Amino acid sequence: MASVAPTTTGSGPDAQASLYRQLRLVANRLRTIGTCESICWALATLGVLFLSLAWMDIIWQLPMTVRRWGVPIAVLTVLCLFVWLLYRRFSSTNKELIARRLDEVGGTGGQILSGLDMITQHHSGKQNQTSLSPLANGIASVAVTQASQRAAGIESSAAAPWSIAKRSALIAGAVALVTALFSVFAPHAFSTSAKRLFAPSVDTPPYTPLQFSVSPGDVTLTYGQPLEVSVEITGGTAEQAHLVVGDPTSVDSVPVSMFPRGSGKWQAVLPRVLESTSYFVTADRGRSETYQIEVLDTPKIESIDYTITPPAYTNLPARKGRHPQDAIAGVSGTEVQLSILASRPLSGGTVRIDQGKGTETESVTLSVSQDDPQSVVGRMTIERSCQWHVSVQGANGVESEWEIPIEVELLIDQPPIARITQPRPRSYATQSTKIPVAVVGEDDFGIARMRLYRIVDGSRPLPVDLPTDGSRVVQGDVMLPLESFGLEAGDKLTLFARVDDTRPERSQGGESPLTEIEIISQSDFNRMVAARQGQQMLENKFKQARRMMEQLATEAAELQKEIDAADPNDKEQQAKLKERMKQLQQKMRDVAEQLEKLAEQELPLEIDKQWNDLLREQAKALREAAVACENVAKEGKSLKEQADELQKQLDKIRQKQDQQITQPMEMLKKIAPLIAAESKFAQLVAQQRAIVDQMNTYRNQEAVRDQADRQRMVELRDEEAAVREALSVLLEEVEASAERLGDDPELQELKQSSLEFVQAVRESPIDTDLKAARSAMSEFNGIDGYAKALSALQEMEKFLKQCQSNGQQASDCLKKKFQPGMPQSDSNSLQQMMNQLGLNPGSQSGYSMRGNSGQNVGLYGNQPFAEPAGGGQGDDGRLAPARGGDRTAMTNSDGALLDQSELPTTSRTSARDVPLRYRQQAETYLRRLAEQLDQ
Repeated sequence: MASVAPTTTGSGPDAQASLYRQLRLVANRLRTIGTCESICWALATLGVLFLSLAWMDIIWQLPMTVRRWGVPIAVLTVLCLFVWLLYRRFSSTNKELIARRLDEVGGTGGQILSGLDMITQHHSGKQNQTSLSPLANGIASVAVTQASQRAAGIESSAAAPWSIAKRSALIAGAVALVTALFSVFAPHAFSTSAKRLFAPSVDTPPYTPLQFSVSPGDVTLTYGQPLEVSVEITGGTAEQAHLVVGDPTSVDSVPVSMFPRGSGKWQAVLPRVLESTSYFVTADRGRSETYQIEVLDTPKIESIDYTITPPAYTNLPARKGRHPQDAIAGVSGTEVQLSILASRPLSGGTVRIDQGKGTETESVTLSVSQDDPQSVVGRMTIERSCQWHVSVQGANGVESEWEIPIEVELLIDQPPIARITQPRPRSYATQSTKIPVAVVGEDDFGIARMRLYRIVDGSRPLPVDLPTDGSRVVQGDVMLPLESFGLEAGDKLTLFARVDDTRPERSQGGESPLTEIEIISQSDFNRMVAARQGQQMLENKFKQARRMMEQLATEAAELQKEIDAADPNDKEQQAKLKERMKQLQQKMRDVAEQLEKLAEQELPLEIDKQWNDLLREQAKALREAAVACENVAKEGKSLKEQADELQKQLDKIRQKQDQQITQPMEMLKKIAPLIAAESKFAQLVAQQRAIVDQMNTYRNQEAVRDQADRQRMVELRDEEAAVREALSVLLEEVEASAERLGDDPELQELKQSSLEFVQAVRESPIDTDLKAARSAMSEFNGIDGYAKALSALQEMEKFLKQCQSNGQQASDCLKKKFQPGMPQSDSNSLQQMMNQLGLNPGSQSGYSMRGNSGQNVGLYGNQPFAEPAGGGQGDDGRLAPARGGDRTAMTNSDGALLDQSELPTTSRTSARDVPLRYRQQAETYLRRLAEQLDQ
């Protein structure tokens, strides 16, 4: 018999969805109510904790550590409670619990839960629906439908009423009410507790019924000033009160008892406040807020101004300055007017003079300025380098806390410098000419006297007084008529100048290096003038020829590159290149013509005649090269072959020019310093010999006592130091020049001998003796000074022959570059050019770059074939005296007449003429200037 399942409205999937919807509605309502309930419990708990902490702080005055951590811990506890309650409420809202709750509220006897179970079993697949009988399926469908209908008939508000959260809300409201009543009826206690709990780092006094009104509160005092503190206590009666100075958290604070003044008023006095601090008032268990005491510093120096007035003889104006921007420095006797400004009225000041270890300190009292009570003034005198320590005393007698140190430098009044700037240290003159002499004296502050001394062939020095105006730089000009001295060719005239400074006590003097003038015949003078004029022209002449050849070679190389890169099939391009080839050939002819013109300009040098022939040969070779290129073109050869032929011819011409002219001149430049080193060394030997001759006067005096002799020995000491330094520089120059010779086999012997000479001099006792001689002169020991100076001279003379040998060897190396492939007359030409360059052996001191060079000596005389305006030559070939009258007249290279006012001043002074003490300053200045120019 077949059974039919009953059909019910709303059965099937619709009943299931309806049941689920009702369950979710109730669950959401329960979650909302649970959240509100958790919030109420959390707020209630937080309020209880706050009230508990507040009451505990009021009763026990909780320490800052407890207050700092109490509120964060309470908040953390409330958060944990809130999360736990929320978790419990949300976990009780699953479907089974909601269905059971609906059965209980609706009294359905478990039908809703049974329907939910039927749905759960159907979806979980625990039973195979296809294996059930139609009757079982029908019963399950009826159960689900009935559960859905029962659930739909129950209101969600009945299943989840707000009364669930009633208890928590009431408790939270009660706590809030208590807190509100606390803030209304005890506002002071509430606000104090809140501040102490929520801002524990702020200094908030603990709650007390007493209220404090403190005067003066925050206060600013001067150092040592008393402080009177008064307080009015309200809100109760205080049995005693204390004034506490210091931090409330410090255990070292010492209370000071306050005295009652009636009506709740108390008073205390701090007699002397020395530092900034804080204070508060305590009474019973309460205290006031903390107030700050700021103590002003002791008299503070705000500025130190001064006026520096040098001694009258310095001719320097007074200058003003301020510490620490401007330094205090001056020579002995300089006065310094101090003016010190402080931050408060002063009663005086003190300058303590610290002269260093082992010396007693001195003190100078400063007085209060009549114009400003906050300023003190005083006058100091610079006697030595030291340190001034400045302090001031306030009007109340309190001294400044710190002394301000001021560095004071004693400047040394250096001896003056004398230089003969005209004529040159090594000059030649005829016996009938007049020589203009220019003497320059320089001193730190002023020249008082200037004299020029002349010595004829070792005779007694004869002085000539030159006018001075007392300025720092003085130039004296005088004309020496050699004709009146009765000189003859071969005589020597020696000049030196001496100046004295304006120092009133123990005047200092300085002498110039010697200037030697050799008297020569008119014929020798004419020869030297011709050599001087021709040498520079010779150099410029062949430089111009070389530039022409280099320009031709450059254009030829560029044309060859273009021809190599050109397309042979491009007719238009080939035509342009052919035209350029013709232009280059024409330029070669033009250069050949210019070289011939240069060859026609003969100079008074034998070497010029030979090199003119070389120029003519180059001109001829250029023409032949141009013709050869044209012949190659006529033979129908390509542009490339023409360019190769042209380049080949030019290279051959340039190679010959380099071998016969350029390389010998380059070799001369490379070897010339070594040849010149001989004369420099010989000159140092001569200077050392002059020092020994002058020290001979003191050879038997162990202690020189005469003031004038001591001054002279000081000057000799400086000259000895200059010789020692010059020798060191010369050795460095020789070493550097030898290293620059490179690896040329022909120069290795010269290089090795030069380096051996440098090493031998350095290992010799020369430097030690020079240093010891200078030290003995500093101690005014004539015996040791003479002995050491003589020992140094003897050692230097031992090396003089070796130095001459090196110079001769360098000359021989130079001649080898000129002689190969040349006739014997070319060696004579070389000898002539070496003579003109000053590389000729001297009579006593070997090669003399300074003594014999046409470019480094002064020439004075008259040329009978010159124009009336003048025919002689002066220093460096530009200036010379002329005939006629006593008026000083000179000519430049262009023959223009120059006045005496145009005489040179200091521009021709060599580095060796500058004293050692000034040379370093000049080098530092020039180095800084060069760095600025580079930037």
